[in-house]
Amino acid sequence: MIGVKRAPRNIAHSLIEEFMLAANEAVASHLENSGVASIYRIHEKPDPKRVMEFEEVAAHFGCSLGVGAIP
Repeated sequence: MIGVKRAPRNIAHSLIEEFMLAANEAVASHLENSGVASIYRIHEKPDPKRVMEFEEVAAHFGCSLGVGAIP
């Protein structure tokens, strides 16, 4: 190895991260509804500005979080 460089993050990285989080939440909901014991972490509430920014990006792909108006 001759060095390490930080790669710039682009919109694809952000989308993948958001969909990974959504997948984790779907699995957690399924486990909870099925009564399966599991370990989990509670995250802080998302920044409303960032949620709206993601909603705008998702809209370009015909998707929506279905969050409605955010204060």
